[in-house]
Parts: sequence; C-alpha cells; structure tokens
Amino acid sequence: MAYEPESRLARDVSAHGGREDDLRAIDAMVEDLRTTRGKVADHKRRIASLEEKLRDDRARIEADAQRHARSLADDLAAALSRQADAERRADEAVKRASDARAKAAAFYRKAIAGLYRVLGLDEGQCSSCHGRIWWVVTKNGRPAPYTVDGVSHFADCPTAKQHRKGGM
Repeated sequence: MAYEPESRLARDVSAHGGREDDLRAIDAMVEDLRTTRGKVADHKRRIASLEEKLRDDRARIEADAQRHARSLADDLAAALSRQADAERRADEAVKRASDARAKAAAFYRKAIAGLYRVLGLDEGQCSSCHGRIWWVVTKNGRPAPYTVDGVSHFADCPTAKQHRKGGM
C-alpha cells in the first residue's frame, strides 16, 4: 500500500513526484511544527499569566509599602507628640520647682528676719550698696552686718573692701 501524505505540503510534494521517504519526513516536520506551535501558544499563555501575576504582586507590594509608610508616618507623629508633651511637662515641672525654691527662699528670709527681730537685732541699710542688713552683736561684743539670708554682708557686699581696716 502506498503512503498517503497527511499534510498539504506533503500532498503538494507528492503531486510533483516526491519520494515516499521525503513525504514521511515532511509530514513529521509538519507534525513537529504543529506541536511546537501548540507549545509556543502554551508558553504565551503561561507568560501572560505570569505577567498578570507580576502586575498583581507589584500592586500588592506598592499598596503594602504605602500602608507601611503611612503607619511609620503616624508612629513618628505620635512619637513627636509624646516628646512634645514630655518636654512641656518637664518645663512645667522645672517651673514648679523654681517657684517652690523661690517660695522656700522667701520663707527662709522671713524666718531669719523674724528670728533677728526676736533676738532684738537692729535692721539697717548698708551705706555703700544700700542693701538690707541686720546688725548682729558678735561674741566679742562688736556689731557685724548680716543679710537676711544669714550671710555676713562683708561676704556679699560689692564694696566690702572699703569697710575693712586699711581701706582698699
């Protein structure tokens, strides 16, 4: 029985007197070509599917990145707000401590002045710096000037050298 070519190309070659071996080879090549075309079509579909997956992944990654960026920005804003609150509270605490120190110093000065009065000491004014002083009688029986803070006025008067023996 003679070989019947399957492909149109093999039939055309057969019509022009082609040999049976050549016809079989042509049919095999045509079949390989059809198979290859099918594989190429499969690969194209696979590539299209992968490209679609890649677009989806890129969109998801971009959305995640934006969400994380917003979250970091929110966290930073919250941290800066907490820092500002902490600084404000620290400033308030420093002011309260400063006010407490000022009140304590004023109370101390009043207490010392009251003690000086109870002791019968004389209040006066420095003739050089015009600061408020109290005259305290020392154990030698000599008067000495003291500030309301309980400090010798010779230690804090800017013109104390003028009042020492020998002058300046």
